[in-house]
Amino acid sequence: MSRLVVLTGYGIPTDLELEAAALAGIGATLLDARHASETALDAHLREAVGVLTETLTTFDAERLARMERCRAISVAAAGTDVVDLAAAAVRGIVVTNVPHYCAAEVADHTLALLLAVWRKLRAAEAIARCGSWDLDGLRPVRRLAGRTLGLVGFGAIGRGVAERARAFGMTVVAHDPLVASANVRLCRLDEVLASCDVLCLHVPLTAETAGLIGREELRRLRPGAVLVNASRGAVVDHDALVEALRDGHLAGAGLDVLPSEPPAPDEPLLVMDNVVVTPHMGYYSEESLEDLRRTAVENLVAALSGRHPGSVVEPGSPPDLPV
Repeated sequence: MSRLVVLTGYGIPTDLELEAAALAGIGATLLDARHASETALDAHLREAVGVLTETLTTFDAERLARMERCRAISVAAAGTDVVDLAAAAVRGIVVTNVPHYCAAEVADHTLALLLAVWRKLRAAEAIARCGSWDLDGLRPVRRLAGRTLGLVGFGAIGRGVAERARAFGMTVVAHDPLVASANVRLCRLDEVLASCDVLCLHVPLTAETAGLIGREELRRLRPGAVLVNASRGAVVDHDALVEALRDGHLAGAGLDVLPSEPPAPDEPLLVMDNVVVTPHMGYYSEESLEDLRRTAVENLVAALSGRHPGSVVEPGSPPDLPV
């Protein structure tokens, strides 16, 4: 009898041929339940030995208790906050993830946002498109070389951003309580805030990091500083950010993430000339998605075959950055 693997909450556009072929190799059948009702999904999950998911379906303790045959859940993402890890461990369910699969893409996107805001490209494009070549409305634009970049979070993405920023002549400082040594100066958060011209956020969303950058932290930044957030929108206090941009304390912001996605039509950040917003796309390239899909299904195949997957997430382990 073929073993059943349920795919749900998978937002990646795909024909699933890669996943189905890999699972067929161990005698497992893939059931696409992305469009199933909650009732139908729960019925499928009760029969599943494995689950392939992303971040759109929640596996809380109550749902996991009904998944009596399940032995592994493979999350096609770095973050596993959609799974109750403690409840999964109690039931002997292995939970795997794909850490750092898009580190290069997010680092590239962070620098793109930084440069777009620093060089005031949104306002500059509007000037050019209306047929004007008058730079008075853009002044002042300052030289980036010699400025200080502050990183909050110094994992794979933070390290990639630091490498790229140095190529632009920037000095880099970082704050990360999970990192003991690095090739940049590690500081307390308040020291990073006080010393940087550009602040980039690369931390996972946890109970500790939700609202990490609030009104007080924003006011500690130098007047005219720039904020770039390519982690999670809820890491920054939204109202405090809008206030700091409106009153000019911040010169601008580059945001790949917002607290609510997609945002409400009246989101004030969308109409500010000194804010560049992108639709949570920092993770994306065709290559990164292929890496993600392949690694996620390989993790599941390994777990269901009794082998150790490439990445197992234990309860209480430090989370990798969700993108």
